[in-house]
Amino acid sequence: MEGTLTLTDGIVSLGANNLTLGPIASVAGTPSASKMIAADGSGQLRKEFASTGSFTYPVGDVTATAEYSPVTLNFTAGTFVTGSYAGVNLTDAKYASTDITGNYLTRYWNLAQNNITNFNCNATFKYVVLDVTGTESGISCVKVNPLPWEGYSAANTTTHELTANGINSFSTFTGASIHSATIKVFLEGLYAGSGTMNQAMDDLGPHFGAGIADQVTVELHNSATYSTIAYSLGLRNLSTTGNISISAIPALYNSSYYLTIKHRNSIETTSGAPVSFASTVNYDFTTAAAKAYGDNMRLMGTVYAIYGGDVNQDGIVDSGDMNPIENASVALTTGYVVEDVNGDGLVDSGDMNIVENNSIALVSVVTP
Repeated sequence: MEGTLTLTDGIVSLGANNLTLGPIASVAGTPSASKMIAADGSGQLRKEFASTGSFTYPVGDVTATAEYSPVTLNFTAGTFVTGSYAGVNLTDAKYASTDITGNYLTRYWNLAQNNITNFNCNATFKYVVLDVTGTESGISCVKVNPLPWEGYSAANTTTHELTANGINSFSTFTGASIHSATIKVFLEGLYAGSGTMNQAMDDLGPHFGAGIADQVTVELHNSATYSTIAYSLGLRNLSTTGNISISAIPALYNSSYYLTIKHRNSIETTSGAPVSFASTVNYDFTTAAAKAYGDNMRLMGTVYAIYGGDVNQDGIVDSGDMNPIENASVALTTGYVVEDVNGDGLVDSGDMNIVENNSIALVSVVTP
């Protein structure tokens, strides 16, 4: 619809239906628990956007007592075409995840979009005090789906709002108790000296965005039984300065864990001892060989880096890694491929040298 939707009295329940407001449509009146759009089914309240801008979705639920929990989306950047829209619905219940414990909201919001690309959006989610389980000040805004979680600001306990700034993809948001981590690690293949790494290249240039060297997987392993993965923090961006920033670790994981880093063509490397995740974590692999289990890193000038060259990811650098590199080199293979150990976008002798040196040194995975 276009024009003005005036909420004078009563509740419009969407159920399984979608209600779409056009790009120039607006909402008038004073929305509340008695004057709102109930979007607690599968249907969405959708607002079309022709350009950047802000809109408050006057939504809530009638699951038990009618409750007003609006969402404001402010697009600060993006590409919009005819019919581009952002949609919202919500559920008055705890999000179904065993990782949510302690302090959390019994409410979550689903955001979706159609034909909006390269966007940046700031979102605000209003909840009611009855949604709070535990301590409200211990709750932060979290994007819980898809995994891994992404964390945003702590709840505003005065206005009872969650805020998520800088969103570039939509999914499910709620409030939960989390902590963060910063991990520093260098990769031998990409290390450029002076505390920086090159960006991994493909046929067109840097494979990832500015300042991103490559991606690594981060895992928390049980401190008593290493083979048990307590939690996977998923695939994470690794900056050219070696930093991995993790904004949301469920508060449930507050013990000590071995911290393991995996990379597409490097040796799996584990922290020298279990790391406490009782609160905010800062762990730097680069300062000493002992920061890796079994001192299993290479000295690169004054810093340490994870060994490169495990192309087939079998835990050892040997002829099994050299053979695919030789084949790819003969074929003049280019791009973001695992055989490109030094990440320059071309498989050649530079990659062979890393594998050969680490093969002679009998480099392999060392774990507890």
